Amino acid sequence: MPPKPRVSDEERGRIQGLHEAGWSNRAIARRVGRSDQTVARIVAPKAPTGPKKLGPPPVMSDREVRLVVRKAATGDFSASQIKDLASSAASLRTVQSVLASVDWLQYAKMDNTL
Repeated sequence: MPPKPRVSDEERGRIQGLHEAGWSNRAIARRVGRSDQTVARIVAPKAPTGPKKLGPPPVMSDREVRLVVRKAATGDFSASQIKDLASSAASLRTVQSVLASVDWLQYAKMDNTL
């Protein structure tokens, strides 16, 4: 059986009108000669799509970020030591950026006591 031609704008408007008048999808499908799935697709509201995330994927997962913040909150580790403890592919600068982005954490460079 050959496929039916595309739904014209006139048919689309007719389907929308019958739907707004309170007709069921099956009744509309019988009336216009289309399948009920086609009618459902036409009357369904369009799902909003969010903006596309730009740039490369994050180097650190949310779990690794929480680990880094938790270690830094104790105040016993330098950023370099935290990077080694996290054992991720993140660089030292990435760890420092993560710590700088936490608003409740005041992270400062450790004093060298040597």
